[in-house]
Amino acid sequence: MEGLLNEYGMSAWWPALLIAVPLVMAGLLLRRHARRRADGIAQARASLRKVRDVQAGVVTVVGTWRAQPGGRAVVEDEGAEFRVLVDRDPAAPSIADGAQVLVVGCATHQEDDPRPTGYRGSSKAWVVDARGDGHFVSPSVDALDRAQWSARARGSVGAMLFAAGVMVAVASCVIAWRAAHNEDGAYQNVNDG
Repeated sequence: MEGLLNEYGMSAWWPALLIAVPLVMAGLLLRRHARRRADGIAQARASLRKVRDVQAGVVTVVGTWRAQPGGRAVVEDEGAEFRVLVDRDPAAPSIADGAQVLVVGCATHQEDDPRPTGYRGSSKAWVVDARGDGHFVSPSVDALDRAQWSARARGSVGAMLFAAGVMVAVASCVIAWRAAHNEDGAYQNVNDG
């Protein structure tokens, strides 16, 4: 840095700041995105409940996937006594019938249950809309754990980028100040000579 200062004067620390500002901004944006993602995961974890306990609002359920025609499916609990209907994108990848799935969505209303039930079963089933931002159906039941780990990792990378940008900016300012106020004349202003 001192060689640059000797050659270009005080304007030499601008390239260092041009490196620091993108690092700081990238770190802030990555950290913000990771925090939003972590908040969504925390909300999904807080709304985890059994299929029989589904009520209107944001829900997360784990159950057995039963495919239906038209992009809709039924998710059952272990005893197949309670069910929810799941609406998702027709273009979404298919899931094998009978697979354990994790459904994160919004329970919007109740409809008649398309599958026969016993005399104890309910004739109505909640419809869970799994379309939209943060809502999904995954054949991987541990998807929330993996997403939480990913959000933490992105947040840590964002914090490191931010810290690196701040360190580059502070170091370039300190070196420029020291070179400008050095008594032995290591810094010579190009405009003086």
